[in-house]
Amino acid sequence: MSITLDMVELVIILMIRLLGFFVTAPFFNGRYINTYVKGALSFCLACMIFFANDNLSVSVSMFDNPLAFGGICVTEAMIGAMIGFAATIIFNAIIFAGTLIDSQAGLTMATVYDPSNSMQLAITANLYYYALIAIFLCTNMHHTFIKAIFYSYELLPIGKFAFTGSTVSYIIKLMGDMFILAFKFASPIIATMLILDVGLGVLVRAVPQMNVFVVGFPLKIAMFLLIMIFATDLIIDNYAIIYDKGVDIITTFMKLFAIET
Repeated sequence: MSITLDMVELVIILMIRLLGFFVTAPFFNGRYINTYVKGALSFCLACMIFFANDNLSVSVSMFDNPLAFGGICVTEAMIGAMIGFAATIIFNAIIFAGTLIDSQAGLTMATVYDPSNSMQLAITANLYYYALIAIFLCTNMHHTFIKAIFYSYELLPIGKFAFTGSTVSYIIKLMGDMFILAFKFASPIIATMLILDVGLGVLVRAVPQMNVFVVGFPLKIAMFLLIMIFATDLIIDNYAIIYDKGVDIITTFMKLFAIET
């Protein structure tokens, strides 16, 4: 089979959507995956999509109409980035849950630098995030995300993209749902810390001579670790819910973008 210019242009367009996805998608966007690896993976997947789907085509040529071709490239990059962003929302909810827990457990100042994401994270947020990444890889959820980007070409043909008011409404609703999910995830420890704070307040009123900070801080740390141990099963169950939610979010995003295509 001879390689034509149309085939090269189509593979380039396919690569751009995949690169947009890998730049924003969880795990793939980390520094632990080299940029060259992301580019090579995008090229390999683009070739697989090219040979697996005979219905794909580019309406314009980069030489005949470079502006229109550039517009298609930008559209494809936006589609890939938005699909990756949809998957990232779930992971950000876990980071927010860990930050809430640390603020209640007195560990707000004990942040660590995450070199893979180039930002400071609370200790519990960092623990939850990398636990989620580990389960993400062990359960082959990264395969599910890659399948989603394959499936996107059926719902969103090349160059077809609609960012409507319903999409904005869904994103706003999704942000609220993520806050609720983060509070549910952190609720066992938040509730325990609240009860402990009330108990310490009553104890201080009964024994004014007691230094509540000396007693309360190590007690809160001990209770925090104890609840973390006993809540492990609940946390794992929540991870399963999070993965299901992530797949639903990605599918809904693609359907919303395809409404007016």
